Amino acid sequence: MSKDIYRLIKIAGMVSFIPFIMLSGPLGGYFLGSYLSKKFNLPGYITVVIIGAGFLVSLIETIRVIKLVFKLRG
Repeated sequence: MSKDIYRLIKIAGMVSFIPFIMLSGPLGGYFLGSYLSKKFNLPGYITVVIIGAGFLVSLIETIRVIKLVFKLRG
């Protein structure tokens, strides 16, 4: 009984962390792209490319967390 509760709490914690994962990738990409554009005088679309890469990385991490949740649930 108590192990089930701890497992459910762990799953709830992992699932509630997904929005932060999805937000941190593009946000980090924005700050990194903005910094690189100003520092090295790069064109503005570099920021958009890095934001897209950050979104892709956060999506991959979210899929990994969801797979882990299904593995723990089973």
